[in-house]
Amino acid sequence: MNRYKPTNEQGVIYYFSKYHKDLGFEEVTHMTSHFPDVHVLKDNVKYKIELEWKLSGIYDHYVHLPHVYDNIRWDWREDKGQWWTFRTDKDDWDTSCNYTVTEFDKYEVNRVGDLVYKTLKPLCDCVVYWVHDCELDDNLDLINLKDWVFKR
Repeated sequence: MNRYKPTNEQGVIYYFSKYHKDLGFEEVTHMTSHFPDVHVLKDNVKYKIELEWKLSGIYDHYVHLPHVYDNIRWDWREDKGQWWTFRTDKDDWDTSCNYTVTEFDKYEVNRVGDLVYKTLKPLCDCVVYWVHDCELDDNLDLINLKDWVFKR
């Protein structure tokens, strides 16, 4: 019987490391502290996994470029075919921005002005988490590790 109950992502890493084969992942090929945390093989295919203590932690990874200042937001600039920052205080494009983001369909602007991914699916295949504290409207596989560990 497992008595340890994680209180942060490190505990999720512990249980995932312990049970990854039982979850159907043949081999861990890479672990990092950057998104996504783990690369594994599943049915001999590369599979990318993000580990989170709370499922809602995945939302941090949707932000590609933050808006940084209250008077600046991201917007699509048709004449350049790029995402640019827009100065709302000057009602003009911010020419000091040094980022070039050209994939229009890949991003959107959230309610606070950040440039965010519409989906994480090209970057991540699965989220393994401990606390189910939100619903995720994305096409990612979800594994509630707490439910899985304590049903064993």
